[in-house]
Amino acid sequence: MTGFFGRPPEQYGELRQTIENTQPGTEYELSFAMGTSSLFPPKKPAGKVAFYAVNVDAVGSDLGHRVFTSEPNVPDVSHWETQTMRFKATDTAVTLEFAGSGSPGSGEIPPTIDGGDYVGIYNVVLQKVCFFIEALVLGCP
Repeated sequence: MTGFFGRPPEQYGELRQTIENTQPGTEYELSFAMGTSSLFPPKKPAGKVAFYAVNVDAVGSDLGHRVFTSEPNVPDVSHWETQTMRFKATDTAVTLEFAGSGSPGSGEIPPTIDGGDYVGIYNVVLQKVCFFIEALVLGCP
């Protein structure tokens, strides 16, 4: 989901996948690693905080829209943070949508986004949440 090679940052990529056979009313946990790099930091707008962001939507659930941010204050060349959220399915299929973004630009007209040239996701996991008694008695398919 990067803006490498001078591509405008507002052209961050998006990922989308539909998971079939979810059970309405059932709770699921989504986790993923969000990656950033100190080699490609976002520009810091005057008086504002620079950040990287991954926007997450789960269509067919009660999740709504979530934004996960990471400030570029970690000196690691490659830094990964695990992000986790839970939601209940409202349909028999859930479409997970991920989109990269970053800090607002420096106030130009028209407005721009300048999130630096690197934000990524890795190790996306979706699993049904089973509570201990349920798993013990019924198993957790």
